[in-house]
Order: sequence, then C-alpha cells, then structure tokens
Amino acid sequence: MPNTGSGAVNESRVLESDLIAVQEALWGVLQSDGSRTGGLGYNTGAFEGFTHKSESKKGIFKLDWNINDNKRLAIIYNFLNASKEKPAHPTAIAFRGPSQNTLQFQNSGYEINNKLKPYIKQAFQKDDDYWAVFSMHALIEDKHFLNEQ
Repeated sequence: MPNTGSGAVNESRVLESDLIAVQEALWGVLQSDGSRTGGLGYNTGAFEGFTHKSESKKGIFKLDWNINDNKRLAIIYNFLNASKEKPAHPTAIAFRGPSQNTLQFQNSGYEINNKLKPYIKQAFQKDDDYWAVFSMHALIEDKHFLNEQ
C-alpha cells in the first residue's frame, strides 16, 4: 500500500504522489475527456488493489484397444494450457515486493506460459512367451511471449 500519511502498519515508504508522478510520466496525464497527454504511452497499470492472474487447463485421454489375443494398441494424449502472471523478478529489482521499500505497478511483471501437447502411441505384440513393445513419443510445445501474436 502506498504511503498516504495514514500511519498504517502496512504502508510502504513509497509515497502515493511519487507513484502517480511516475505513472503520469510513463503513461501521460489523464484529461477530463478520458484522453492522455504527454508521457511515453506505456500503461503502468494500477499500483494497488490488483492481483496477478493464474489459469490452468489440463487433461488426459487414453485409448486401450485389445486388437486380438496377441496384439494391443494404446494411445495416450495429454494437454496443458497454463499461464501465471508474476511481478518483476528479484534479480531485476532486488525484491519482488510489495514491501516497505518496494511497490510495483501491475504491468511491470511478466507472464509464464506453458502449452504442452504430448502423446504416446504404443503397439504390443505377443510372440511365443514375451511381449514386444513398439513405442512412439512426441511432444508438441508452443511458447509465446507477452504481447506476441
């Protein structure tokens, strides 16, 4: 929470007026008509009252087919589509915050994305007293960075 002079125990040393000044220098000053003037056009996002989003969708599909007494086929497909927003990394700013000395803007962090689609196809064949296994594995990975289309 920015320092507003209330003396609350969870107040940062960072003044609210300083955060607003940085926000206006980067994004511009908000005008009465909703437009912004000046600034560098970078939307900093909020400096309080926000949470970082996290999403995860995953699943598995398995098909076992007993073709006959001597042959089987198994197909396994997984998927993972997950993302998690994180504040700026500690190596960039020493501490993630929020803390007494560190407050970050909402848009100053990064997002971790995972999009995986592995599948396995296995054929089993019985010859005399043993099973022979023929297997194929593949991993399709899709990586995207923030603001990449």
